[in-house]
Amino acid sequence: MKLLRIIFSILFLSFILNGNVYAKNGKGELKLTKQTMQHFIAYLYGSNDKYGDGKNKKNNPYLMTVSANGRSSYYFFCPATITQCQDAMTRDTSAIPDAINRCEKLSGGTKCYVFAKFRKIVWNNGSNRKLRNIPRKLLKDSYKIAEVVQELGFYDGDITKLPAMDYETGLVDKSKKINKSKKITKKKKVEDGDIVKQLKELNSLLESGVISAEEFDKAKKKILE
Repeated sequence: MKLLRIIFSILFLSFILNGNVYAKNGKGELKLTKQTMQHFIAYLYGSNDKYGDGKNKKNNPYLMTVSANGRSSYYFFCPATITQCQDAMTRDTSAIPDAINRCEKLSGGTKCYVFAKFRKIVWNNGSNRKLRNIPRKLLKDSYKIAEVVQELGFYDGDITKLPAMDYETGLVDKSKKINKSKKITKKKKVEDGDIVKQLKELNSLLESGVISAEEFDKAKKKILE
């Protein structure tokens, strides 16, 4: 009986601790300001242009907190492999409280919560959970990243007003704005000589009886089009 009580106590404590961890994740409606949106995109690129060993090097995004009014944010990078960073997250109990405290100092006391871990948005506003996981391949097009965040309902601003990102360095390029990538379609160029050659070959097939007059007309029309 005593053993059962001990096991129950351990399980209950574990539930409470896990509950507290998830309780730190943001929940409900959230609208990011232009500055916070810009910070989130920079966070995803993992560039650290301010601090020590990671200066001007691309790192993995680790943790980002945002105030409930969407106006303030704070984030950490991880200068290691994604696997090492994920392992560190499971062992590091101080990172989340630290990021929240730093965010709340910037927000003037407005409550802050975890917005993202690594490249996954954990703030639950009721949107599509699958879309909240930002794939690394989207880093080649910051416009698409902004589109996803907007589709999830976290940003209502004009994404064309956001500064561009340099994919190679991960730094914000304030001299440029992000642009919607244009899909380039290449038209196949058919030379006049090729058309004449195809018509001659087609006519030869007709004269030799390989194709009918009806088939000839259909094929000729297709070549000329």
